[in-house]
Amino acid sequence: MRDVLTAMIKAHEIQGVLALENSFNRVGLDHVVLVKVASTAVVVELLGLTRDEIVNAVSQAWVDGQSLRTYRHAPNTGSRKSWAAGDATARAVRLALISANRRDGLSVGAHRARAGASTTCCSRASRSSSSAPTARYVMENVLFKISFPAEFHSQTAVECAMTICTRW
Repeated sequence: MRDVLTAMIKAHEIQGVLALENSFNRVGLDHVVLVKVASTAVVVELLGLTRDEIVNAVSQAWVDGQSLRTYRHAPNTGSRKSWAAGDATARAVRLALISANRRDGLSVGAHRARAGASTTCCSRASRSSSSAPTARYVMENVLFKISFPAEFHSQTAVECAMTICTRW
């Protein structure tokens, strides 16, 4: 269980640091790309893969088709918003297993690939070099959400609405 919890913390750190340095929303991509990349990184570690297999798996996560943010905004909001991170994590496990079985390897890692038509919007992220310490920076600076299923910036409004509704 310690390994699972440690892996969860590592994935959260990787995802958080990449999110701090990149704005995927600005180019229309959903942030679950970071869930997939971070989860892939920790799964390959749990599987004990070699350096080449790790580079391949994480590269596969970067070049794998990324979700658009379209489903997070009206009128397209639906149940996918709730299961997107779980789906990205499952995909991460699959990509790690593909690399573990030495199938479909990339001859050049995503971090060294030339930006083409399909990678232009992700090229900055895939070449990211973090200035933030990844050991525990994100965990120690996380902004905890209140008990409402809404993004952080709307928490105060939701809390006020719930308070008003319960008083009537």
